[in-house]
Amino acid sequence: MGKATYQKATMRDINRVIIEPQCKETGKSYALTLNPKGLMIDAFITHAWDEPFPAFVESVRHVFHAFMDRPNLWICACALFQGDSNAIAAQIAMDNDSLESTPFVQALSKASSYVVVRNSTVDVYSRIWCVAELLHSKNLGLIPDRAFVTGPDNFSALNTSCLDAQAFDPDDRDKMLRALLNNHASKEIDEIIHQFRVYEPPRKTKPRGFRRIALGVASAVIVTTVILAGALAGLNNSKAESPTTSTTTNPTTLAPSVTPGFPSMSPTTQSPTTQSPTTQSPTTRSPTLSPTTAASIMENLPAYTLASLNDSASPQYRALDWLTKHPKVNTFEDWRKKQIFALVAFYYAFNGEEWPNGRYNHWADYAQEAECEWSFAGDSDSDAHVTCNTANRVNEIFVSKMAGFQPQQGRMLPPEVSFLTSLESLSIRESGLIVAELGDLIPYQLESLPKLTSLDFYANGPLLKGSIPDSIGSFIGLKRLLLQGNGLTSTIPTTIGLLTSLTDLQQEQFQQRLGA
Repeated sequence: MGKATYQKATMRDINRVIIEPQCKETGKSYALTLNPKGLMIDAFITHAWDEPFPAFVESVRHVFHAFMDRPNLWICACALFQGDSNAIAAQIAMDNDSLESTPFVQALSKASSYVVVRNSTVDVYSRIWCVAELLHSKNLGLIPDRAFVTGPDNFSALNTSCLDAQAFDPDDRDKMLRALLNNHASKEIDEIIHQFRVYEPPRKTKPRGFRRIALGVASAVIVTTVILAGALAGLNNSKAESPTTSTTTNPTTLAPSVTPGFPSMSPTTQSPTTQSPTTQSPTTRSPTLSPTTAASIMENLPAYTLASLNDSASPQYRALDWLTKHPKVNTFEDWRKKQIFALVAFYYAFNGEEWPNGRYNHWADYAQEAECEWSFAGDSDSDAHVTCNTANRVNEIFVSKMAGFQPQQGRMLPPEVSFLTSLESLSIRESGLIVAELGDLIPYQLESLPKLTSLDFYANGPLLKGSIPDSIGSFIGLKRLLLQGNGLTSTIPTTIGLLTSLTDLQQEQFQQRLGA
């Protein structure tokens, strides 16, 4: 599936082209193919299959992009075996016309949150299964405190009734409607549906100085395209555990810029305010410039960056602190503030202050005003520099032979590198990186870079471990991926096939120039 085709694809297209063939080949659902033992269900996703698939992915990501721990998503296309109509009917059949036996209700009963993904093409609640999922979520206590609404409200003015909702099988539709009306009046159902059609997530509020960004939710990174399935729960697997009990967080403490919920999701992990007693709160550290300056920078930062500001030792916090102290910060355009922020976060993420002594180090140097000139040169061949295009936008980050060039413990390449929208090439080579997972060097946010064509992590040695992440399939424009000379596994994910522009892939025991 090429980039142009993907941009127009619906969930039905993705199911037909990618998921169904995989199910037929393995005899398992897509989720169980990737996770044979199954996973606990964190979030149940309700959506309509005729939606634009790229928009669906972006809407789901919008809910979870500030999370640090990856959630396990239950998405029916991936959690159920996809095949002919008989195979589908056998899985979703209702025992004695009861919805309790269906996989949808079983999954909801194990989920710790419920996510409604609206779209611009079709009303979610024109589908009877989505209506049923809504009512069971309410009955299970997921609404309102553990429900999220994401996606556009194009159908907020729609006044159709649940009685108009349809299903692929008319008999299923009639059975389900009867089951729902046994416990609810149609008017009651329609009122609940209306709340979700018209719901508008809280708008971003202007941050004030170095204020604490109140998360109050568990954190995660969402993997894009069909790789969402990699985090899905295998519903029918007997080894799947029940989710842990959630601790409800007061919704009034949640920052709207971080939580697009309805109104909040109960966390299963500690709030950042209690994670590390030794970490200094950003609110206790005073910037040298006025809070207005910090606010003008922060209002243009995404939620995942604002979330990082809870930790005063994070590269993002230090980058913001550095930028507010820049003597000319108030003269910079917004795009340039973000560009500098990204480069300084990169510098601190890789312990720039501890880079080896060299001939010069002009990275994150106030005296070197033009960030396009930032560079480091060691005593030997070590080199770290950026280059820019004629519009002074960064188009390359290059690091080579930088002994000691290590990410902070437990950190990864800062996702703020995605601010560099003209970036074409990212190279960190021959620098002895110690990284447990290659995926830590390729955060999902980078896939949004429209011009990125080359990722080069050549010859960093045996301590750069892991494997190529499934999410690599989302880097549609990638032409060059250099990974040999590391401690990676030789497994190539099937999603590499989505990279129709890739011509140069080099990894241990798998070095090819594709299309040659």
